[in-house]
Amino acid sequence: MNIKEYSEKMKKAVQNYYGEKVTVILNEVTKNNGIILQGISIRETDRNISPTIYLNRFYEEYEEGETFAGCVRELVRIYEENKADTDINMDFFTDYEAVKKRLAYKLINYEKNEELLKEIPHIKYLDLAIVFYCLVANELIGNATVLIRHNHCRIWNVTVEELYENAKVNTPRLLPYEIQNMEDVMHTILLDNLRKEYAAAGIEEMNADTQEADQEWMEHMVDQMIREAVGENQVPMYVLSNQGRVLGAACILYHNVMKELSERMKKDFYVLPSSIHELILIPVQERDERLDLNEMVQEVNLTQVDAEEVLANHAYYYSRITGKLSVVCQ
Repeated sequence: MNIKEYSEKMKKAVQNYYGEKVTVILNEVTKNNGIILQGISIRETDRNISPTIYLNRFYEEYEEGETFAGCVRELVRIYEENKADTDINMDFFTDYEAVKKRLAYKLINYEKNEELLKEIPHIKYLDLAIVFYCLVANELIGNATVLIRHNHCRIWNVTVEELYENAKVNTPRLLPYEIQNMEDVMHTILLDNLRKEYAAAGIEEMNADTQEADQEWMEHMVDQMIREAVGENQVPMYVLSNQGRVLGAACILYHNVMKELSERMKKDFYVLPSSIHELILIPVQERDERLDLNEMVQEVNLTQVDAEEVLANHAYYYSRITGKLSVVCQ
């Protein structure tokens, strides 16, 4: 059974489970970088919105031995935990004056998204594309995004230039940038993981009277792990993203951000596209490391980054003299 046959079978099973009170719809959804996922929506008759649940993970689990009935039970559980209890008013989306206050931009790979870019307004930036979305905040669904398409622009009677001008003002305001030392980021992540392991083992409860000493011990262990990982003479590295750590690669577009960062480092720097969510900045050293950096980006993309979240397979170079970013050639 291939994934399309599996999806059809899942649709019938879910429809039978809920009966006539819902409509079950299958959707083939094209995500970032041309990733195509099979989605299922369960729409209750008195609701105007329903989450899309992607079936690819369920299919993989089925292929690995999970029963079909078990997959159905898990999908129903996820739907029940995430379904909206009331309608969500999206009337504002027909009025550009309301939408433009929530308009933002993000960066995606140009070549990997050629088909998607035919359907959406965009501006080419190096080998990337600036695309636009609307931030929707709702107490039921939390923060969500709606990708802006050509048909939206026709309804609003706006141009891509107008979208860009509004997003250029809004994005830094709605999603302020944040720059952190890589070691600080590693420290936070490793310490959080160690605390979770500590708690899972029941050690925290067993040593409630020695929590301060435990904290000092964990801090020491994390510092030691970082020293072993980066060495004593490691080149300084910085992580650039927005404060929410979502779609933060777009921070390189913010007015004067790159200039300010180069002045802080007092050097030109390389930009490693860690993902669509964040970037790693490395001040230029005497030894030319361009090829090494490109290989590093490609290795990380293959082993650490979801295909949907890859931004580019090479590094970029920011020059203080020109004030411009350029592609580091392979």
